[in-house]
Amino acid sequence: MRGLLVVDEKNELAAPAAEVVERVREHVSEARRQQHPIAWLRHHDELGEKADWLRSLGVTEILIVGFYAHALVSSVARDALFRGFAVSVDPDAIAGRAIEHPTLGSQTADDVRLSALLHLTSLGVTIATLPEKAIYLDWLDGRRQERARTW
Repeated sequence: MRGLLVVDEKNELAAPAAEVVERVREHVSEARRQQHPIAWLRHHDELGEKADWLRSLGVTEILIVGFYAHALVSSVARDALFRGFAVSVDPDAIAGRAIEHPTLGSQTADDVRLSALLHLTSLGVTIATLPEKAIYLDWLDGRRQERARTW
């Protein structure tokens, strides 16, 4: 069974994230339509109890959406993998935030988001999009191959 995890970093939403908010709403509506469990997270520490609840409902696959890719979304995705869930993320339903460091430089919000998602895919997280497709990225002989998967 599939479940949806909505990650909200205490409403730290920026104006450019309006499209992401709408995409998250679409996933919530779709999960409700299909009667999939939905868990809402505001802190990484909440995953333990939510994971237990999802497991009690028979959930083995989760889709993670929300804010921010490089922070809570990444932490939750890694933790969910460690707990044995199959994990997917929708890049259009996840936002990043620009970061800057005086020595290391800066990245735009989109660069931060893409970098975090690339790291997650290297750990086994799959990329899912609406309507219900996931793309597995396989690295074989240095070439990227894609296979569609129904979410």
